[in-house]
Amino acid sequence: MAGMPWVRVSADLDSHPKILALRDLLDGDPFAWTYPVAVWRWCARYAPEGKGTGRLSGPGILERAAGWSGARGRLFASLLQVGLLEELPGGQGWAVHDWEEHAGAHRDKFERDRIRMRAKREAERQAASLGLLPDDPSLQVEPTSSGLDSAPPPPGRAWPRRLP
Repeated sequence: MAGMPWVRVSADLDSHPKILALRDLLDGDPFAWTYPVAVWRWCARYAPEGKGTGRLSGPGILERAAGWSGARGRLFASLLQVGLLEELPGGQGWAVHDWEEHAGAHRDKFERDRIRMRAKREAERQAASLGLLPDDPSLQVEPTSSGLDSAPPPPGRAWPRRLP
């Protein structure tokens, strides 16, 4: 995924009832709140739909991503028990509860960036097919006295960059 992955985290996460329940299940671990955040960060980068399926469906990879050093399967089971993770139907894997709330904006931005970059690459390919280089002065547009650009580009060509 391009760009810096990010997720939304509430400032009062450490006192959320599910986190307090997780802390109890993990023998009072004061850093219990960090495990879901680490899972969310990992999902933002490697599982943008917020789901662990196929080879990502087991507890091992999720617990390593969370930095868990306890007994294998314990953190995973605890996250499921408090409702921070949900089992997918048919044993297909797991999903982060309310993933859209935590990372929907990041995924939407990623999609917009992907579309923008695709359009930019296409415009560069079109310019190259016309024998123009990205920094070619013929691609630059001088502002008119009215402050508007002169004529629009010919069909099939992208708007060129302005001169500084």
